[in-house]
Amino acid sequence: MSDVELVNKKPLLSSVWFVPLTAIAIGLWMVIQSALSEGPTIEVTFSTAEGLKAGETRVKRLSVDLGVVEEVFLNDGFNDVTAIVRLDGETQELLREDTQFWVVRPRIGSSGISGLSTLLSGAYIELSPGTGATGRRTFQGLEDVPVTPQSTPGIHIDLKSERVGSISIGSPVLYNGYRVGKVEAKTLSAEDGQARYQIFVNAPYNDLITDSTRFWNASGISVDAGVDGLSVHTDSLETLLSGGISFGLPQGASPGAPVQDSREFQLYDKESDIYENPHTHGRNYLLLFDSSIRGLEVGAPVDYRGARFGTVVSVSMGLLQAGQGWTSEGHAQMPVLIRIEPGRLGDDSNRGVIENDQLLEIAVANGLRASLATGNIITGRLYVDLDYYEADTEVKIKTLSDWQVFPTTTGGIAQIERQVGDLLKKMEAMPVEDAVVEATAALKNISKVMKSADSALDDVNFILDDPATKSLPKNLNTTLIDLGKTLRGMDPDSDLYRDLEATMIELRRMLRQTDILFKRLDAKPNSMVFSSDQDNDLIPTVKP
Repeated sequence: MSDVELVNKKPLLSSVWFVPLTAIAIGLWMVIQSALSEGPTIEVTFSTAEGLKAGETRVKRLSVDLGVVEEVFLNDGFNDVTAIVRLDGETQELLREDTQFWVVRPRIGSSGISGLSTLLSGAYIELSPGTGATGRRTFQGLEDVPVTPQSTPGIHIDLKSERVGSISIGSPVLYNGYRVGKVEAKTLSAEDGQARYQIFVNAPYNDLITDSTRFWNASGISVDAGVDGLSVHTDSLETLLSGGISFGLPQGASPGAPVQDSREFQLYDKESDIYENPHTHGRNYLLLFDSSIRGLEVGAPVDYRGARFGTVVSVSMGLLQAGQGWTSEGHAQMPVLIRIEPGRLGDDSNRGVIENDQLLEIAVANGLRASLATGNIITGRLYVDLDYYEADTEVKIKTLSDWQVFPTTTGGIAQIERQVGDLLKKMEAMPVEDAVVEATAALKNISKVMKSADSALDDVNFILDDPATKSLPKNLNTTLIDLGKTLRGMDPDSDLYRDLEATMIELRRMLRQTDILFKRLDAKPNSMVFSSDQDNDLIPTVKP
């Protein structure tokens, strides 16, 4: 019985079904495999559909195909377009919050020429992966090619400037003339009217940027006509043509601390402006000048015996209130606001020196004054000079319109002009007309004297021209010759000299005898009559 049952039992599935079931299994495997390898579908919005074609435009990363554009259509409002892109399965990790897309097509701009290879192959969409979270499927495409790829190591810096210069996207960022980065973006703020730039500095040069770093416009040629003269500077030929930005540390500044990404800095117009940044400590003083301040500008230096000690902050009549700043003679004084910064002498932490009123009062009492000086004769630029002058103990620092007024004096060219003016006033007060009359009379007398002198010279010339006068030198020469002969006859060895000498001896003897005779006659006048041998009278004597 069991054998019969075994023989009559039928199989559950006929072999006829083997082929269709196998085909179904293969189809399912292919569907699953296709779904796994097909990848995600994303939407990318662009401002224009130029270069985009459904089924043809490829999506690439480093020239490797990652997908294709399936559809392109206008969005609501008809202001932009959206491209539906089908990507490959292995692109899941590339789709992040900050992933970027842009169309690569031929471009000619300030940063150069790019995309020439697409002239033959056609435009395509370039994918640049980000570093944010994964899972994003909707993106806004870029209109311009990013200057720096997102994965490039370095740091982004934001700069703001009061003036829009010739800097453009792609302009170089320089350090000591060496290219270390690029300008990535340039915008103009509608709120404050300032130009804003975003730059990128490549690693490892990003370590050179600290909170003490200063940035300045290195575009074109910088011409500075200041108190130090005329200076012309340019960084490189590239910045001369397309503009650029340089950065560095001001001389004497501390290295500073590292900064984070997207830190904002001020962009100065030129390198010299980075030294005009106020120091940590300082104090403002008001100066009142009696002379013209033409040539003195904001930013001009305040020097103490040649060393930079501060900066001119403002030159404006608005620093004073109505009725203030008038001299006793009724002249309006010109106000100038300066800032004294001891940090310029090397110690920015020395706050007590500038805030010590007693020290400043002593300096003013000893003659410390502010004056205007000419820094450059060609440009006529002025600066404020602090120095010691003849002391006036009555002068003190006073307060006017909430400003401390520092005493001033005239110096330099202004002082010379004042002295010349005083001299001219004295000359004007002199009796010039009387002096001119007297001088005219004196000149007439001198003219008469000169005429007499001319007449005398004519007489002298007449005498000199006389033949008798001309013969005088010949006669004088003859006379001198005869005199020589006569003198030679008086030689000691000559007979005349010996005869003359004997005669002189006899003459001396006779004179001596005559002298004795005169003495005798003087003593005894009668000696010529009576003999000199008479006996002397006896003089009687008395015995004691």
